[in-house]
Amino acid sequence: MQLSQQSSLILNGKIEEVFPLFGFWEEKKWAFGWKPVIVFPDFPDIKEGTVFKTESSFIEEPSYNWIISKYEPENYFIEYIVSTQNRIWVIKVQCLSLDNQKTKAIISYSYIALNETGKSYNQLALNEIFKSNLKDWEEAINYYIETGNILEP
Repeated sequence: MQLSQQSSLILNGKIEEVFPLFGFWEEKKWAFGWKPVIVFPDFPDIKEGTVFKTESSFIEEPSYNWIISKYEPENYFIEYIVSTQNRIWVIKVQCLSLDNQKTKAIISYSYIALNETGKSYNQLALNEIFKSNLKDWEEAINYYIETGNILEP
């Protein structure tokens, strides 16, 4: 079973400044609690094939394995594949310039369950991530763009 959802953010910055914030290492600048651990290569390189891990919020899934599956900076597009023993999901971010000062970011999540545990976790995760239709991301990124600081909960 596959579950998918998409949302758009309006961000108060030029596309050249906004798009890099969706790279896993730069995300630490605006996402409270985001702590990726690099697996490959040994430095925070944003390119296809980069692998990193993050902690999980589910007891049976201690960590998430991430890989940058597509990276097209010239098109302002990045795609991540995330996996555990129970599920796989794909996260896509496409940025579009609205004008010289604003950027639209289209973010989509598609979850695929590998077993019944994954099926239940997918629905919980999708509900949690999209509980505010990603307006929490929009607020945090715009706060960072404006202040240079992380918006703490």
